Amino acid sequence: MNERAAINRRDILHGLGAAVSLPVLEALALGAPKPSPPKKQKKPSNKQPPFPAGGPYHGYGAAATGGAGHPTVAVKTWQELRDALQKGNAVIVVKAAEIHIPEKIETTASNITLDGRGATLRGDKIRREMQMLKFVQGRNFIVKNLRLRNGGDNLAFYDGARDIVVDHVSSTGAGDDGISISNDSQNATVTHCFLAGNTRAIFCKYGRTDRITIDHCIISKLWMRAPLLHDIPAFDVRNNLVQEWRVMGVRLSGDNCNGNVMGNIYVAPPDSKGALNRRAIVYANNEGIGLVHLADNEFRGCFEKKIKGTSPSPLPAPPIVPAYTTDLLKLEKQLLSETQGAGCMPRDPVDKAYLAAKEWPMSVYVPYRIPKTGDVLPTQ
Repeated sequence: MNERAAINRRDILHGLGAAVSLPVLEALALGAPKPSPPKKQKKPSNKQPPFPAGGPYHGYGAAATGGAGHPTVAVKTWQELRDALQKGNAVIVVKAAEIHIPEKIETTASNITLDGRGATLRGDKIRREMQMLKFVQGRNFIVKNLRLRNGGDNLAFYDGARDIVVDHVSSTGAGDDGISISNDSQNATVTHCFLAGNTRAIFCKYGRTDRITIDHCIISKLWMRAPLLHDIPAFDVRNNLVQEWRVMGVRLSGDNCNGNVMGNIYVAPPDSKGALNRRAIVYANNEGIGLVHLADNEFRGCFEKKIKGTSPSPLPAPPIVPAYTTDLLKLEKQLLSETQGAGCMPRDPVDKAYLAAKEWPMSVYVPYRIPKTGDVLPTQ
């Protein structure tokens, strides 16, 4: 580690010792225990395994080809969708405009493309602690062109799932996470997605979860986790628009949490009060931090004077598409485009309403859901 990086490292550790404790509402409370001596960091080697390739996508999930080369299966009901996902080895095309999912759909199969083609899957009856779509242990998944509304976790990859792409998906109103990639899951790209109204947006943690790209997404109107990254050895978060959080934006923690947060736009809500809920990027002050490169980010209404990266230069990461840009005004316009932006395109009235909402009542366990005829919004 060079002298400049060492100085930055000491500054961060010193600053964290005096940081205000984050709310215990977070399951893993970010309290401020007695500071412990800093651990010596081992800089990640530039001689990483080759970046993935093979599929039509970019980032760490670029090896994913989904169900390419396998039969195409059309589904119109939740039972047909469940059966097709559990069988796997298919390109699954949703032919209904809207499907209500009454219970968790879980699959251990591999080689799946789920192409919504603009369809909506609704999980209004699914409990907060339950996933709507859960991919477990398998590999080679592409989920695209889909709207996921009002589940527990709307979309989850668990227990060693790998080679994952989530592309142009709108995930809103989740009682817990809009997207989860956790418990040893690896090699994932979340790109051009729209997440709003979820109590938590993107969760990446536990076990050997590793190699995650998050790019060209809009993350809006949330309680926290935009994203949460804990002990992820290699991550890359670039060219996203994050706005209107209640408690925090990005949460980084763990001595083995290494990656880049670059070229993102962070917009705090105009009624934010105090330094805490105006923090766009938070280091968990009792869990250490690895090597993190922060650069080219824009903060609007945020309290970011003390946040510094712990690596002076970017960590190796596969390229993103479109290519990384520091023209953030142009980036914002592109992401907000109603035909070629982030989320399931073209943007539907629900996503438009999320973006336009001036008030968005939410609590730690109660998401913000855009009402629709017949909806019953949660009250606790």
